[in-house]
Amino acid sequence: MVVKSKVRKWGKWEAKENSFARGGQGLVYRVRDTSCMHSGVFVLKELLNPKRNERFSNEIKAITSLTEHPHVIDIIDYGAYKDPDKPTYVMPEADNNLESYINDEAVKLSVIECLSLFQKIVSGVEHLHNNKIIHRDIKPDNVLMFSGEPKISDFGLCLIGDMPRVTETQEAVGPRYYMAPELEDGFFLDVDFNADIYSLGKILYFLLSGGKVFSREKYKLRHWSLSEIKGDRRYEIFNLVFQKTIVENRHQRLTCNELINEISEVRKKYLNHPITTLENKIPQVHTSYDGTIQQLSTLDESEWNELLKIRKINNSKHSESIISVAFDAITKKTAESFLYELNRCHEEINREKMSILASKLIMFHSEIAFLNEAALRNLIYLAVKHECSMGVNAAAKIFNLKDPEILSMIASRVDELESESLEHLLMLSASCSYPDRIEMLLWALNHEHSKISKGFIVAGLMHEGSDEAIDRVAEIFREVKSIEEEECSELFQGIALSSKAHSNIKKLIERGGYNYDVGYSLEILSELSDKVSDVDKK
Repeated sequence: MVVKSKVRKWGKWEAKENSFARGGQGLVYRVRDTSCMHSGVFVLKELLNPKRNERFSNEIKAITSLTEHPHVIDIIDYGAYKDPDKPTYVMPEADNNLESYINDEAVKLSVIECLSLFQKIVSGVEHLHNNKIIHRDIKPDNVLMFSGEPKISDFGLCLIGDMPRVTETQEAVGPRYYMAPELEDGFFLDVDFNADIYSLGKILYFLLSGGKVFSREKYKLRHWSLSEIKGDRRYEIFNLVFQKTIVENRHQRLTCNELINEISEVRKKYLNHPITTLENKIPQVHTSYDGTIQQLSTLDESEWNELLKIRKINNSKHSESIISVAFDAITKKTAESFLYELNRCHEEINREKMSILASKLIMFHSEIAFLNEAALRNLIYLAVKHECSMGVNAAAKIFNLKDPEILSMIASRVDELESESLEHLLMLSASCSYPDRIEMLLWALNHEHSKISKGFIVAGLMHEGSDEAIDRVAEIFREVKSIEEEECSELFQGIALSSKAHSNIKKLIERGGYNYDVGYSLEILSELSDKVSDVDKK
């Protein structure tokens, strides 16, 4: 046997069903207007507990005192139709509240959509504040949704201007998890608009987290950090807002207007973040961890770094398209990220491509100085082996390069070196021994290079110390006609630079045939060298 619900009436409003919800102050019914003035289904709220009459009336007064606002609920009708102790009011029926809306699996809001929704909620609260109303009960349950648009509702706990408080002292009022700290024990009487700002900060977290709630200021903790929960560093941007809303000191909180502006700023930061711009250019990046050659060719340095981080985190497979465009994409700012990528996938990259990429990478060797000696050596070796002169020129500029095999490989291609690279190689050769060093030094001596200092050549030959090397240094000094010649000081500096000058300078003097001043200067240099050597022995 089916029991029919009793038809209930409140003036022109009629409900054919029992109440479908029970709020903090009353029963809620779906009603229709029997006068046909208003079409459709509405919601009627009837006070349940007469002891709450003053608070219920306060709610009606608050809503009806406001001018219309797109994000604040409207009251269609109100009155005490049956019993003066049971007043009612009628409002449009919502699709659901914010909590149900966010937890609906069919609703998938992007971060930008969440921010847009939040700004609308804040604008509704701002409208209340501009009319001297403190809501005190901002929470997802009290934000009603109409076709995806929010409206602030349930003004039962609000404070209006200078009206006396309805809440008794020591009665804590407000939403659990969303209540401002100063309201928690009910003793704090100087309630202001900042209490709503704290709740709004919690609403923002609720939206961005997809429905998570917490007490107090825990958003800073790792377990509650949005960037950790979402696995996305961009969410750190929103901590700037939380620091000015979800904060115990109410005087550090923003106003609604400031909060709206702050959201606009963090929205720009989010949209301009390289992960966001990367997603715009490669929509499938978080599933394929890759892109087409055409897509990859549009990435800037920051976007490349983000893509390569994503690939590293997900240990993604070798990408032929990335290797195809990597040469042009390797820069000072991306060198480190590309090095990780190439090391991670090196087994799938053929040696020819690896060598050319190594040639580009070592141009930025200072950016990848974290490499251990073996890894750096392998990278340099690959670069120098490649037929392109870029790699050998870059390798020659590495300041602390001391590997004899690699130095010999560079020396064998000395004719491909640019002036700056040759200068570096000569500087290295002043103190490092390696096969074919003397041939390289003699080649450099016999070829004119405007930026090359003969001092480094002399240092290298003196360090070599062979008869051939000393003979060649002697020839250089015999060509000096006067101690005043500009080049002369460089030659003497070259001798001083050589760590083996003490043992070889006497051989040089024995060769003879120098200008008197030059010979005399060599004698003085030899005496000084002896004194330094004696001090070192002591």
